[in-house]
Amino acid sequence: MTEDKLDVMNRAESIVAEAVQQEGYDLPELIRDELIKAIKLHGLSQAGAFNLVGAIANVERQAGRLPLKAFPFEGFKEG
Repeated sequence: MTEDKLDVMNRAESIVAEAVQQEGYDLPELIRDELIKAIKLHGLSQAGAFNLVGAIANVERQAGRLPLKAFPFEGFKEG
């Protein structure tokens, strides 16, 4: 196993915390624990963890349970 993969595995909790903070979505504890386990046991990458948290947050937004994210570009209008 490469040093990079070992570093990601050792930082699993902080990776998930960073992803949650970036999305502004507090993952349920069960999902958070399973995501940490996926990083540690199955080698899920940091990018993969961020993508999964983002996808879960987007589903919550579409369901109306989480506010929509602001557009990153000032002056951008949808439509």
